[in-house]
Amino acid sequence: MEIFKKAETVRLRSYHDKYLLADDDEDSVNQDRDGRCMNARWKVEILEEANVIRLKSCFGKYLTASNMPLYLGMTGKKVTQTLPRRLDSSTEWEPVREGVQVRLKTRYGQYLRANGGLPPWRNSVTHDVPHRSTTQDWVLWDIDILEIRKKKPPQPILPPPPPPPEVLMATIDDHAEHNSPKEFSLKSPRFSKTEVEDRVSSPGKADGRLIYYRVGDEDGNVDEGAKEELFCFKGLGLEELKQKLEEETGLSDVSICSKNPLNGKLYPLRLHLPPNNSKMHVVLIPSSSKEPKTVTEKREGDPPSCNGSTTPLISGELKYSSKLRIFMFNDLKLATRNFRPESLLGEGGFGCVFKGWIEENGTAPVKPGTGLTVAVKTLNPDGLQGHKEWLAEINFLGNLVHPSLVKLVGYCMEDDQRLLVYEFMPRGSLENHLFRRTLPLPWSVRMKIAVGAAKGLAFLHEEAEKPVIYRDFKTSNILLDAEYNAKLSDFGLAKDAPDEKKSHVSTRVMGTYGYAAPEYVMTGHLSTKSDVYSFGVVLLEILTGRRAVDKTRPNGEQNLVESARPHLLDKKRFYRLLDPRLEGHYSIKGAQKATQVAAQCLNRDCKARPKMSEVVEALKPLPSLKDFASSSSSFQTMQPVGKNGVRTQGGGGFVSRNGVPLRSLSSLNLPQASCCKRDGSVESEALGSFGMLGSLFLFL
Repeated sequence: MEIFKKAETVRLRSYHDKYLLADDDEDSVNQDRDGRCMNARWKVEILEEANVIRLKSCFGKYLTASNMPLYLGMTGKKVTQTLPRRLDSSTEWEPVREGVQVRLKTRYGQYLRANGGLPPWRNSVTHDVPHRSTTQDWVLWDIDILEIRKKKPPQPILPPPPPPPEVLMATIDDHAEHNSPKEFSLKSPRFSKTEVEDRVSSPGKADGRLIYYRVGDEDGNVDEGAKEELFCFKGLGLEELKQKLEEETGLSDVSICSKNPLNGKLYPLRLHLPPNNSKMHVVLIPSSSKEPKTVTEKREGDPPSCNGSTTPLISGELKYSSKLRIFMFNDLKLATRNFRPESLLGEGGFGCVFKGWIEENGTAPVKPGTGLTVAVKTLNPDGLQGHKEWLAEINFLGNLVHPSLVKLVGYCMEDDQRLLVYEFMPRGSLENHLFRRTLPLPWSVRMKIAVGAAKGLAFLHEEAEKPVIYRDFKTSNILLDAEYNAKLSDFGLAKDAPDEKKSHVSTRVMGTYGYAAPEYVMTGHLSTKSDVYSFGVVLLEILTGRRAVDKTRPNGEQNLVESARPHLLDKKRFYRLLDPRLEGHYSIKGAQKATQVAAQCLNRDCKARPKMSEVVEALKPLPSLKDFASSSSSFQTMQPVGKNGVRTQGGGGFVSRNGVPLRSLSSLNLPQASCCKRDGSVESEALGSFGMLGSLFLFL
């Protein structure tokens, strides 16, 4: 701790002789050998009472120990740079001296760790407790002091101020001789007129906040040439400030507004007041004004008045789309029945998702079971995906319309609230149907879903006005409507594709472990062919009924792609990959064609992978093929022999539900998203699923 008490700015060097760097995306943290750049400089803030420090990057954000894994299924939690509304213990690091080096301990009892090894772990930074002796030194850091902390000079003891002139006058009058003149002129060098005004208008540091204000007219217009009035406010809340301003101006029932410096618009002030010793500029609007209007003329592309929403949009971030409805927070609160647990559909990395009901063509809440059913996604204020992904969702889904994309109905941006409103998808996610213990999806439905998902990617890559890389294609992000039409959701990681002159864009690796293309993981080079690889992984999951990564399986079978690759193009062995729950109810030609398409999408050479439009054309005929393997005389001879000498169907034995074998799926109705009652029966239920890090479930 002593070394940090002496330092104003430091540089941290890891065991790998690399420096801790704040990434230019102002979100992630990594390590690099270039320690001369500003990104390697960290300002030290000391909390002596707790014996911990905070490290602030050159972007003014704090080094933060998150509770999110770096990669799914792997050890180590993310370390990021954030600027939370309230500083909590996630930004605090306890220095633990280790010889001449230091360990930085988190609130979780883990240590800041500089990772080595192969990509994507190389150059990453996590917080973890090393379990292997070879990684024990990865949590040790050398501290280079770049700036010495300046000692605050002792405050000089000032003599007490002289009494006011009137006091001196009275004192002199009392002691004056009777024959002396009655008038007395006192000129004190300490109290010139200017200095007296300065003392009145410039309070000391402990006096409160300086409030600068102007008064607008009833239409919300403000004379920019008018001088701002000033007073010192020592109160604690907005109500006190309002009373003080009404006393200062003589007005009653005024609205206190803040002006957005980016677009010149006025918005009623509903946030907390800034801390003491700070300045605040406000505009007062008389009560007869219905809503504050913009000071400047309305610009082309500005969003409407947000149905009374009082939070200004961030210029240059949020793209305006006339297709989206803009909701009030209280309306969504009522639509979801006060976000009660019974309305909860699930929870993901972004936040919670609730079921709600609104007007068919409006934003007002309606009685459950009437109007338009929607899924309302709330932003977790402590989540890592946060505002950037909320914006990406609006900017992409708000301007893209296609039958294979989930419809974004609208959004709410009021004060600190960030919500998204989607069409409700009653069949839930593809992940639910493939990996939960429900009736297996028939072959034709699986192929229908594969074609629909492929059409969604093809639209993003080749038909959208500006090509888009989806970057997070996986089964939990493929939602199903009542007719099992596939739609892509969750565009939080989407990115604009490079122009025709470039083959890729370079970006930090994000997404879900097991689905990301190898060249993207190794180099950070992202292209539309990265999505094609992810589609190949999902197509394999559809064919096999297995997860992309399954730690419960034996070694050598945990990674689906690598274990399936030898069988994909083998006409004699491809059937071994197919989901045994299909029990032969699949098209032989269709299955062979689908495995070939998967093999092409999973080609290690990204340039050899097909376009998604080519994938769509190859898969289109497959849902209607009827040459079921179970009807073929050769099907029984294709099955592997079990231990008792009996051939097992589908390579995986019979699958039963409540003791009844499932042998004729073609005669069954299409499966419902379901949940089991206590008596063992199955009850159909509409499910909604949104979120980055997994499927979201509705439990009755």
